[in-house]
Amino acid sequence: MNEYLQSTPLAPACWRTVTTSPAPCYEWTAHDAPPAALGPEACRAGCATRGPEGADIVLHPAPDRWLVAEASAAIVTDLRAAEREGLGVLTEVTGKWRRIRITPLTPDAGPHPLSAAMPLELMLAGRECAALWVYDCPAVVVRCAGEVELWVEASYEASAVSMLATLGATG
Repeated sequence: MNEYLQSTPLAPACWRTVTTSPAPCYEWTAHDAPPAALGPEACRAGCATRGPEGADIVLHPAPDRWLVAEASAAIVTDLRAAEREGLGVLTEVTGKWRRIRITPLTPDAGPHPLSAAMPLELMLAGRECAALWVYDCPAVVVRCAGEVELWVEASYEASAVSMLATLGATG
């Protein structure tokens, strides 16, 4: 932990964080339009969808890039077929990403901890997810079912969790 974080007093805990490592996890980079396997919403920038069983989380945070977490065998098979057709590249990245769910402990928890970096309304203006830098961490911010999730690369997890703790979000 850096010196600033060690010397910064913690805000009262008003938010809860739960960190998971979704598996299996893939990144899809498109050469053209997204394949049908990513779903009907995949063309819409900033979309975030989940399959009927809660798996097959498809995030489209940046142009021509998708993150597919908790991927079912069916979607992986379809994306491998699309890769063989030359539509894009599928990269297995299980272990690369950490999902940090951030939920209020009370109804009056106050401002969302991510708002210390930038107001959530600006981060996600017209979108369900966006790739950006939060607290000096490359991240994907996702709004899902009334919760906000921060997806960070594993090497940035400790830094992101420490910063969230200083803002009142603890695990």
